[in-house]
Amino acid sequence: MSRELLDDFTRLLTQDTSACAQLFARDAEFKTHVGSHELCFFGRHDILSFLHHVPRQIAFRAVFSRPEGDGYSGEILVLPDGLPPRTRGLRYAVEQGRFKRFHLRAS
Repeated sequence: MSRELLDDFTRLLTQDTSACAQLFARDAEFKTHVGSHELCFFGRHDILSFLHHVPRQIAFRAVFSRPEGDGYSGEILVLPDGLPPRTRGLRYAVEQGRFKRFHLRAS
């Protein structure tokens, strides 16, 4: 289930932002890094607002997901148009089939 959820996230992120946000619990926590800044979003509404800013010319693919502690660790492949691919590590927790915590590690 967790790998499928991560696959859905990477597929929907640039195709259907609203559907992507529905993968998160209403009170979910989403953390990411942009440059040297850590950004934190709380709740599905704030997460949706952030996801709307993800450039549509970037493709994402889930690389792996495995159980770790009380959640999962994984990696996604970021494929920016015209730039070399890179990977981003992440940790996440799932509750009732939705992301409860989603933390993208700094590049």
